[in-house]
Amino acid sequence: MSAKANDVEPWAYVRDLLTTLAASSSRTMSNAPDEAVLLTLLPDVWLARHPEAHRRWSR
Repeated sequence: MSAKANDVEPWAYVRDLLTTLAASSSRTMSNAPDEAVLLTLLPDVWLARHPEAHRRWSR
């Protein structure tokens, strides 16, 4: 799945993705986010949690 295929506003998605990954990795000893965090960052799952970021325009 991709952000484009799910009509996710790309800048909102990338901004939240990077913020979440940075916060998640700083809390763990291995500097890698756990699988549960990664699954919430898939574009379709992320969009369900952030409906305001649904892209309403197209190229």
